[in-house]
Amino acid sequence: MNYSENDTAIICFAYNRPYHLKLCLNSLLENEESKDLPFILYLDGVRNASDKEYSESIVGLINKLSGFKSIKLIRRERNYGLYKSLTLGITEAFKEYNSLIILEDDIVVCKNFLRYMIQGLSIYEKKKEVASIHGYLPPIKDELPSSFFLRGADCWGWATWKDRWNSFRSDSNELFNEIKSKNLTKEFNLNNSYNYMRMLKDKSKGRNNSWAICWHASCFLNNQLTLYPGKSLVKNIGLDNSGENCGKSTMMVTELSDDCIEIHKIETCVDKDIYKIYCNYFKKKQSFLFRLTRIIKDKFLSRIKNNLVKYKYSFKRRGLSLIGPYSSYQDALKNSVGYDHPKIIKKVRESTIKLLEGSAIYERDGTSFFRRPEKLKIRSILKKYVLKNFLIIDYGGGLGSNYINNRDILDSSISYSIIEQSNFAKEGKEISNKYNLPIKFFNSLDQIKERPNIMIFSSVLTYLESLEDIFEYINKIKPEYVIIDRTAFTNSNKLRWWVQNEPFYYETPVSYPIRPINENQLFLSLKGYNKISEWVNSFDAKQPLHKGILYQFID
Repeated sequence: MNYSENDTAIICFAYNRPYHLKLCLNSLLENEESKDLPFILYLDGVRNASDKEYSESIVGLINKLSGFKSIKLIRRERNYGLYKSLTLGITEAFKEYNSLIILEDDIVVCKNFLRYMIQGLSIYEKKKEVASIHGYLPPIKDELPSSFFLRGADCWGWATWKDRWNSFRSDSNELFNEIKSKNLTKEFNLNNSYNYMRMLKDKSKGRNNSWAICWHASCFLNNQLTLYPGKSLVKNIGLDNSGENCGKSTMMVTELSDDCIEIHKIETCVDKDIYKIYCNYFKKKQSFLFRLTRIIKDKFLSRIKNNLVKYKYSFKRRGLSLIGPYSSYQDALKNSVGYDHPKIIKKVRESTIKLLEGSAIYERDGTSFFRRPEKLKIRSILKKYVLKNFLIIDYGGGLGSNYINNRDILDSSISYSIIEQSNFAKEGKEISNKYNLPIKFFNSLDQIKERPNIMIFSSVLTYLESLEDIFEYINKIKPEYVIIDRTAFTNSNKLRWWVQNEPFYYETPVSYPIRPINENQLFLSLKGYNKISEWVNSFDAKQPLHKGILYQFID
């Protein structure tokens, strides 16, 4: 296929996610049509000094880029934010091109994406009632035709024409009032299955910065349509809390289809049966979440009514959801499912494998991320204090995330051992063998015969029934450094057990015993150690306060 340079271009918007952008670019270059299309990247200006490194990484990535007809980088001198960056960039690009294929840096596409987009742009160019061509489809299991129309517009891997973009309206409050006054709220909200009106209202109140809701509402009020594929040709990899307007989500996660979808001209109208299928997907998902929340809430309300005095205190978010207190570990354990629930290890295993196979760059608590958090203290400590031939014992180290997250800075001569419960140790050994990791897994400290140079306790001490054996081992073996990270502390001298409740994180309600540690008692239990550093991770709970401490043995 050949295209005029003044006809169609690909434009992409990026800010501070070079890893996401690299995956996006790689997927575009797998499309045969990429060599015939100009590519423009709009890079927003940095907000702060910490983002400068990411911005420079993106510049370096674009400077080495090839495979498109032409490549242009437009770097903003100041930070516009997603709304202005995208809307201004599209408007600027339309001064040169008649149609655009538009992506953000967290969109990965299949190898037939560009073919689909170009066919759609060509077939429906003269149909002014068609606002855009869209590449994403939610994970709907019902059988759908190869393409179909819905009223309005969408935003994850899409294309449009210059004259259609002229329909864009920026006044979200005006859009909201017009939809409401025309009694179109139910239809706009997908037959009341998804609350787009709330998104539009939140935009008018400054609670989000979404350009997409304004684009959707603008096209919707113009009675314009968007063409959707029967199978998703794009995947959003930004549903990991790394984006400006997208948080963690499973409802919108889909897999790419490599099917070559040929677009045949169809009637430009909304099929009622397809519309019903589309609406029902969101209705079922929302209904499931509501029922699950109600079940969990009712269960805990029942406990509160029966034990009003006992359940007099519960930490709220920004903290952990804790129920109690209980007089003992065993009492708390009886009222929880425990640490060895299969859903926990399944989630940790899946995120660890993503990290090992290169589809993520950082893992924590069973969640994989495409960007490493800023100023990770444990990383800087390992970089500073770990020497060649060191032995590190990571107590409660899961499937090895501390090592895998930081293996780029750890010398190959070190020995790394993890102490874990039997199911984690078994899974860890299998992963270690499969991916050739220099990690040994054990069930107890008794199996370690050498003196470690460093012991790591990351998010584990507060979950152990007794710390006496741990302190006895440390005081006997005397490792040079003890790193305690992501640990809940309290000023109270009274030992109190709670049940930590995680109703959604592991896709099923999970709970287990926890008790915050008194820092003074911890210090007194470590004989011959001085505290040389402490820190608070930005991503950890503040109630109870979670922090890290580095202790050094003073001979």
